[in-house]
Amino acid sequence: MLTKEQLEFRKTGIGGSEITALWGMNKYTQPIDVFYSKRTDLAQKHGYTPRDVSGFAVDRGNFFEDPTAALYTHLTGVKVRKSNIMHRHPKYPWLIANIDRKIEGERAVLEIKTVSPYSMGDWGPDGTDEVAEFYIGQPHAYMLVLDYERAELAALFGLDELRRYHFERDKEMDELIIQTTHDFWHNHVLKGIPPEIDANHPAASEAIKRTYPGTDGTEIMLPDSVVHWHAVLEESSRLAKQYSDSADIARNHIMAAMGNAAIGRAVGIDGAYVRRKVVRKAYEVAPSEYMNFSFSKKA
Repeated sequence: MLTKEQLEFRKTGIGGSEITALWGMNKYTQPIDVFYSKRTDLAQKHGYTPRDVSGFAVDRGNFFEDPTAALYTHLTGVKVRKSNIMHRHPKYPWLIANIDRKIEGERAVLEIKTVSPYSMGDWGPDGTDEVAEFYIGQPHAYMLVLDYERAELAALFGLDELRRYHFERDKEMDELIIQTTHDFWHNHVLKGIPPEIDANHPAASEAIKRTYPGTDGTEIMLPDSVVHWHAVLEESSRLAKQYSDSADIARNHIMAAMGNAAIGRAVGIDGAYVRRKVVRKAYEVAPSEYMNFSFSKKA
């Protein structure tokens, strides 16, 4: 878990865990989230709501970091030591690093991850460099900042498997990281200009809600590009309803064919349809509020 000092240090540069967000490869975080994590002064002024990074996955990672490092040493014989030093690149001061472990006797770094077994499909075989794509920039950024030639990533999947991933210093990766972070730091962070939200990003709707959490009551003229997206929205909604209606009709045919049967099978279908009674207990919905977005011809 990061200390208060480490959290403040992270505001002074771009860390390895933030690289893939700037590349659009992090399915949870957008560049605008990175921007406001550095410019917390503007986050409050602009009304931005920080992304909630707490939860079980974070707690699991913090809790199992030390045991995973010990298990790595036990299985490999490679000794590692914790590093509490906050590193900054001497030539590119906007590049910072807070590594998990240093491999003793080598100019090499070890990064530790605890991974849900449900996410194993995002990871390649043991002994490769095929980690989940939103981690790919981290070991390379650490090698760049510390001027190391090698990095390893130890990933613990559940409590069943520990995989080792290997990375070598790559000049092209160095240049890509330097250029990306330089442009972001100097054109956005230092100038106080938030980057645009990527509407195609998997977490776009959440980023929009965090960036525009309320309404100021004003009326504006939208840009011409909205005419295109309005047409896309209407056509997509029409097709979605059409397919939804078709699905409902198909479901009705199948349910009618089943009658009162509990299980229905058919030749050529791998599986079965199941009918069962589900009883739900009554519950009270707690008060809440949210921003509703819709289109109205009467507005």
